[in-house]
Amino acid sequence: MGYHSLEEVKRVLRTGMGHCQGRGCLKLVARLIQEETGIPASEQKMPRPRPPLKPLPLSLLGSGGLSPDGDCPQGRLSRNGHEA
Repeated sequence: MGYHSLEEVKRVLRTGMGHCQGRGCLKLVARLIQEETGIPASEQKMPRPRPPLKPLPLSLLGSGGLSPDGDCPQGRLSRNGHEA
């Protein structure tokens, strides 16, 4: 039982989604999977990059992020990404 691929581990633990974007940690996780399952790290597929679930306006990046309720600052966009 457990997870047997980098893709599964990424989906559950968000591995590879930090500052390095997986350049360091995914190789380590592949070696751990190899030790536990016997699947060689060289044969494991790297997870596919995925775009964000919803687009965010570039102005949001420099504005301090989302408010505690998940809405954009000044209510520009609602939680579902539509104009508020």
